[in-house]
Amino acid sequence: MSLIVKAAALAREAHKGQFRKHGHSDRPYTTHLARTAGRAALMIGSCEADVVAMWIHDIDEDTDMTFSDIHRFLGSGDVVVLAVTLARYLTNPSKKFPELSRAERKAMDLEHIINIPNRAKRLKMIDRIDNLTEALDDNETPTEWLMGLYVPESRLLLDAALRGVDAELEAELDAILAKIEDKFA
Repeated sequence: MSLIVKAAALAREAHKGQFRKHGHSDRPYTTHLARTAGRAALMIGSCEADVVAMWIHDIDEDTDMTFSDIHRFLGSGDVVVLAVTLARYLTNPSKKFPELSRAERKAMDLEHIINIPNRAKRLKMIDRIDNLTEALDDNETPTEWLMGLYVPESRLLLDAALRGVDAELEAELDAILAKIEDKFA
C-alpha cells in the first residue's frame, strides 16, 4: 500500500465522526484533508511528503492521536519524517495553551508561522485557502467567527508571514479574502 493511501486511511480513522466546523455543513472532516492533499499533489515542486503532510496535518491538533501515533502507523522512513515535520509546522502550537486568550494564542501561532520554512508556508496557504473557500460556500450570512475572527486573522497571516513565498497561492488567498469581504461588506 502506498504511503499516501496509508496516510489517507489514518486520517479517515483519526477523524472518524468529525465534521467540518463553522459552516452549515455535515461534510466529513476528511473532505478538507482530501482537497488539501490533492492540491498539494498538484503544486509545482511538490513531493510525496507534501501530500502525506496534508492528509495528516490536523491529526495532532484535532484528534486524540499524536505525532508518535502517526509515526507508529506510517513508519519512520525519510518521507514519513519529512511529512510529519511538515505537519508539525502546520500545527498551531497554541492548541497546547487553551487557557490563553484567543489574541494571545493567535499571536503565538503567527510567530510560529513566520519562522517555518517556505515549503510549509505553501502548505499553510493551501490549508487556509480551502478553509476560506469552504466558509464562503457554506455561509449565506456572515458569522462572527468568519468576519470577526477568521478573515482578519487570515489577512494578518498572509501579510505578516506568507507574502513572497508563492505568487500564485498568495494571489488566490488575496482573492478569496476579497471575495468574502465583498460578499459580506
